[in-house]
Amino acid sequence: NEDPAPDLRDALRKLTGERWHVERGTGDGLPSLREAADTVKAEAARRVRSAPLVAAAFAAFPHAELIEDDGRPGTLSGSDRNWSKHA
Repeated sequence: NEDPAPDLRDALRKLTGERWHVERGTGDGLPSLREAADTVKAEAARRVRSAPLVAAAFAAFPHAELIEDDGRPGTLSGSDRNWSKHA
């Protein structure tokens, strides 16, 4: 098992211009930023799906799917349609 510490030190120095001390830890590490964000996203989706109105809608329409909001007002991700306006 090759130690990646020297490669990491070199890459960090090239990126930051500073010297880094890198060493292999023991035990379990913390989740990566992506893993932590995925956990938060999954928990939010679970909360939405367990809301009584959403659960009832899925019971009535088992093949329905939730479309994620991309955060912009009046848009749905994956779609250019604005459902709040009439065409």
